[in-house]
Amino acid sequence: MPVPCCRRTQGCYSISKPDGERFMVVNISTDVGLNQKLSKACEELGNEYDDTPLLIRENRLNGIGHLNRRGNEELGHYLFGLPTSYGWLR
Repeated sequence: MPVPCCRRTQGCYSISKPDGERFMVVNISTDVGLNQKLSKACEELGNEYDDTPLLIRENRLNGIGHLNRRGNEELGHYLFGLPTSYGWLR
């Protein structure tokens, strides 16, 4: 059953884990309050959680939009390293 974890805009975002499947929430926000709420919700649900503050001005289109080339490259390197850092690859 999905659990509401935060309300940032008009929508309510939920996270849940499919039965028997590995599930991880990856958060790139710099919003400390959101990060804490997501971390707590994941802990309560037994989901793995990791964050890295990639949504900084230098990593965004026009400083405020989607990730730019640099931001996407940093995200790619970050995601590539997750399986190793969590011991998923041996």
